[in-house]
Amino acid sequence: MAHGSSDGMRLGGQLIDLKAIIKQTKELANWQIERLVLWSCELGQNVELIQQLKEITGAKLFSSKRQVNRENTEIYSEQSTRLDLSLVIDQDILGNWQGNLVALVSGSDF
Repeated sequence: MAHGSSDGMRLGGQLIDLKAIIKQTKELANWQIERLVLWSCELGQNVELIQQLKEITGAKLFSSKRQVNRENTEIYSEQSTRLDLSLVIDQDILGNWQGNLVALVSGSDF
């Protein structure tokens, strides 16, 4: 779960974009995961980044092409399998959420 845009996502004070993913290919390939869920606004618009992560990890990826907020709590896999944010956030908390997971500034300055 991280703020993001079609450029990448901001996690732990760092921008994770296509360049960062390619740089960490060996480490990511060792994850041995079946599913990678990316709760991050608009990250799914970056088809190249999503494909690269999918190829490197071998995982089924979930992402959103839209903003993630209380009105848009769903993310999808490439096969249109749906996950809802209520799986990880209590429904009452989610119903009162006022923000979103979009980055305040897009590009490498996030």
